[in-house]
Amino acid sequence: MPILSALAFGLMVFVSAVFGVSVVGLIINVLAPTFNGRRDLRQALKAAAYSLTPASLCSVLVWAPIPAAALQLLAGIYGIYALYLGLPVLMRSPQDKAFGYAASVVICTVLMGAVFAVLSTVYPGDAFHPAAQPK
Repeated sequence: MPILSALAFGLMVFVSAVFGVSVVGLIINVLAPTFNGRRDLRQALKAAAYSLTPASLCSVLVWAPIPAAALQLLAGIYGIYALYLGLPVLMRSPQDKAFGYAASVVICTVLMGAVFAVLSTVYPGDAFHPAAQPK
């Protein structure tokens, strides 16, 4: 891969990661009152960043000779556990509602990820390509 393409790809991955953490933080913040929590965007972004860190760090294991998929699954589970532990502390929700809160955040995050995945396959530039014009 040419160096400029690699740098552009790296920048795109970084921007996508920051955007993803921001979206998860917004989801956590919006759901807070539903689970008797306090809305606080800064705390919600902290919870999102802390819970997504294990999966981000584990993504490096794609190149490892060990079974990367199993380790990434464990990192994802640990991230959900960190979210479960962090929501009552950071968002001031009752401990007895932490499981439902964490499950709701995970479900909303997966659904939003699916929506963004579908939207990322649509490339409007093809509509303006000369070969795509009707004859």
